[in-house]
Amino acid sequence: MDDLIILGAGATSQQIVDAIADVNRHQPTWNVVGYLDDSPALHGQSVNGVKVLGPLSSIRQFSGRVLIGMASPMDRARRHRVNSELDLRLDRFATVIHPSAFVAPRRGWV
Repeated sequence: MDDLIILGAGATSQQIVDAIADVNRHQPTWNVVGYLDDSPALHGQSVNGVKVLGPLSSIRQFSGRVLIGMASPMDRARRHRVNSELDLRLDRFATVIHPSAFVAPRRGWV
């Protein structure tokens, strides 16, 4: 199983943890090491059964793969800013695909 660090501990990140649990029930793939979040009040706390390990800037202390779990319709550029600030190599990023995901067959759409 690959270690995984999730950036952010909000609702989207918690949904990612739920999706990973479904993936792992189907085929053990990910070990969620924890969240990184810039809210000091969350550091050391457990959110949705996963520990908040520290701020985003501590990502280099961890060798696992990374998912950016921050999303907000009020700030659509946030993920891009976080990625730019942390300057992570592309091979650090994980792709998680829920086992029920599928691509519908094309039915004459243009």
